[in-house]
Amino acid sequence: MKKAIIPTVCAAALLFSGCGEKQSVIPELSAAQLSLQNANYVASLSAEEVDGKVLTAKKGSDFLAYYKLNSAEECDRLYDVVIGANPDADVSCKYTNDENFGNVIICGTKDALKTAGITIVKVKE
Repeated sequence: MKKAIIPTVCAAALLFSGCGEKQSVIPELSAAQLSLQNANYVASLSAEEVDGKVLTAKKGSDFLAYYKLNSAEECDRLYDVVIGANPDADVSCKYTNDENFGNVIICGTKDALKTAGITIVKVKE
């Protein structure tokens, strides 16, 4: 009887772990930068010309532009500029005043986002 309980509990845990809405994952800039550099991307972090910080990365045709901004207004102002400057992006999204991510713009190729540890599930605008 005890032998049957453990597999049943494990199976139930696996079944229920897939329930619920999947969440986006957006790591901190420094963690994303390290992941990209470890995968041989040329990645740099700067704070020039924005009210916040920007991580840019490139390897071949893969690229990422990740903005962590201090205000929703700055996020709204820059979003169209960023996506306009990156027409080859597979993913472009922004989060403004998000309780988990704050004010973020992400634009890039799927491979670059994956390498940085970024998963976008539901785009908010």
